[in-house]
Amino acid sequence: MDKEFLARLGINEDMSSEILKRYESDVGTLREELDNHYKAEISLLKTDHAIERALATAGARNLKAARALITIDDTDDPEEVTKSLESQIKELVLNEGTSFLFGSTYDNHFIGVQPAEKGDNRADINAMSYSEFISTQN
Repeated sequence: MDKEFLARLGINEDMSSEILKRYESDVGTLREELDNHYKAEISLLKTDHAIERALATAGARNLKAARALITIDDTDDPEEVTKSLESQIKELVLNEGTSFLFGSTYDNHFIGVQPAEKGDNRADINAMSYSEFISTQN
């Protein structure tokens, strides 16, 4: 919006100047409010990401369940957040009631034949004829 636009609407120059001042003031206020809102949102996202990363590093089995037990005060100081987070995670890991949320007691080792393991005494079916292949299936 500018003075030419307002002049085309039939508004005199004094009124258009007053309208533009109020318009710029209102737009400036809205910009500040939006900037503050987005800065708060970004700060919240960064904090949530830091919490989830710390929980994953600590070996949390279920991030949502472990995240529900973490409380972070609204502070802008990342060092305070990190210290508080470390102490809370350590407390959760050592607490008998919540220690099951962390670490893995499962053994992921396979027993038996490993995929692509040598020592499989099967004949190469690519070198067989159809009748030879059928005879090996019986």
